Amino acid sequence: MTLDELRRTAESRGITTHFSDAAGRDYDVSEATLAAVLEAMGPAPVAAAAWPPVVVARPGRPPGWRPPRGEPATLVLGDGRERPLPDELPGDLPHGWHRVAGRSGATTLVVAPGRCHLPPLLAGGGRAWGWAAQLYAVRSRASWGIGDLGDLAGLLESTAPLGAGFALLNPLHAASPGEPSPYNPSSRVFRNPLYLRIEAVPELAALAAGERDRVETLARAGRELGGRDRIDRPAVYRLKDTALRLVHGALARLPGRRAGLAAYRAGTAGLERYATFCALQHVHGHDWRAWPAAYRHPGRPEVAEFGDRHGDEVSYHAWLQWLLDQQLAAVVPGPDRLGVLNDLAIGFAPDGFDAWSFQDELAAGITVGAPPDPLGPHGQDWGLPAFVPDRLAAGGYGPFAQTIRAGMAHAAGLRIDHVMGLFRLFWIPDGAEPAEGTYVRYPADDLLGVLALESEAAGALVVGEDLGTVEPGVRERLAAEGVLSYRLAWFEQGPDGGRRLPPAGPGRHHHPRPADRGRLLQRQRPGASLRHRGGHPRRGRAGRPGGPAGQPLPAAGGRGPAGAGRALGGGDRGRPLRLPRPHPVDAAGRNPGGRGRGARPAQRARHHRPAAQLGPAPARPARRPGRRPPGPAARGDPLGGGERAAIRS
Repeated sequence: MTLDELRRTAESRGITTHFSDAAGRDYDVSEATLAAVLEAMGPAPVAAAAWPPVVVARPGRPPGWRPPRGEPATLVLGDGRERPLPDELPGDLPHGWHRVAGRSGATTLVVAPGRCHLPPLLAGGGRAWGWAAQLYAVRSRASWGIGDLGDLAGLLESTAPLGAGFALLNPLHAASPGEPSPYNPSSRVFRNPLYLRIEAVPELAALAAGERDRVETLARAGRELGGRDRIDRPAVYRLKDTALRLVHGALARLPGRRAGLAAYRAGTAGLERYATFCALQHVHGHDWRAWPAAYRHPGRPEVAEFGDRHGDEVSYHAWLQWLLDQQLAAVVPGPDRLGVLNDLAIGFAPDGFDAWSFQDELAAGITVGAPPDPLGPHGQDWGLPAFVPDRLAAGGYGPFAQTIRAGMAHAAGLRIDHVMGLFRLFWIPDGAEPAEGTYVRYPADDLLGVLALESEAAGALVVGEDLGTVEPGVRERLAAEGVLSYRLAWFEQGPDGGRRLPPAGPGRHHHPRPADRGRLLQRQRPGASLRHRGGHPRRGRAGRPGGPAGQPLPAAGGRGPAGAGRALGGGDRGRPLRLPRPHPVDAAGRNPGGRGRGARPAQRARHHRPAAQLGPAPARPARRPGRRPPGPAARGDPLGGGERAAIRS
């Protein structure tokens, strides 16, 4: 195959043969890279199939597909009812996942709304402010050395009287016990048991006196971990796992709880597979690629046989996910409050559950990263696997839908890290330098339709993190889809008025927070610019919303949590920031020792995964004389951010 033929073949599969980086530098993709990416994709699917695996239909966007002429077809709706197929899709069909079948084949029909959901408060032009919280750092006297879902409930309840309307969290994805980065998870579909509040587990009440004493001993050891200046995840895991296994033993004494768990297991897609995977890890080690060959694929009969032989261990891990689901559901926002906004990582670890479960849809020998940009001048290799677009479609977008659905469960919204991945991802062949990769296009029209459908079904808004290298037209398309933009206050100091779409916060997970950046702001011109989606930069007044150059952000709006919200949101209703989000630690107006950083995405061979540096959990929140103290729910002081869990004015 000549180079020209290789390029034409690559372009027909959605592989970019040349591209520009964020600085406008042009790259011609090498022959070796094109060949490696094509090999990883595998054979091209059969063109123009009469029955494609999936068709996405939306108002104003007919899919251009019909069953073969002359072949009778049956339409079965998602609820099991049958209806005639409209002359033109989607017609008046209800939104949902449907099935069209004929004599010669069948197709999954996704009927989606035109836009993602937006809650009435925001759809009517309103605004809310809330916290950008790394939950692992929201520690209290009650938590076992790491912030948990009980601390999250306390954070929202105790700051609601101050006007806080939501908490945007780090990803709560399931991860290896010692993994410090929430952006390198084992699974984006299931959650991390480290965030369980042990004292809120119902089975605890069924323990015998001696068993309760053992749990209390473990609890004391866990609370002592709160006095350390670093989160020791392995130590937290050992204590919580020991306690939870003890409490799980009481499940046999509670027939009602056993029945509830059985119903949850039967109704939760993929849970048995995940629990079996965890049981396999318990026996054979963390990395599934090093397991005996019989267990390296979830479809092997030996995997099911293993689950049957280790039923208690499988039940334990299914029970943990049930507890997480219950405790997250119990974090109920107050009236006119949004509540929890979850975060979806861009990918998952190659040695974890999602890579094992979805391996048939992944590209072998490929990792995802980014081309050179100001953050990574040599490019970035995140070490994350990549879905092959054709295989993702062949599976009816099942892994994508399952992941989005899990992220929106019990949440008011979902932030999607690197939302440009819905359009294209930067593939890096194994052994190549990050700058030697290339972009691969994904079926954005279909993925945005699935996203809008799941958003509507869950009643959850969507925020897209659209920072970095963004190709022309992407932000405009996301705005049309009702996906809120993601902006950083440091770069968004603009004039009053303008479109009210972008939320804003003090920084991403790999940016320093306001108290660390005063000296950086001194090198910025006082009037920064605000870029709206599809708009142009506009000159703004100095210090709005972030305060004069060199001044920590919260001071611009008054100190304390309400001041931090005003600092990000501006004082008037005409500000364009719809969802300003300070860090709880920045509301304290201090940064102990100038230390503490958020989690960074994994960098293969660079190990940029610092542990969070914290101060000890405080005995009680400090406050200005005359200020109303937090409510009773804050007695555990769950007001940490990336460092000290305290509000100090």
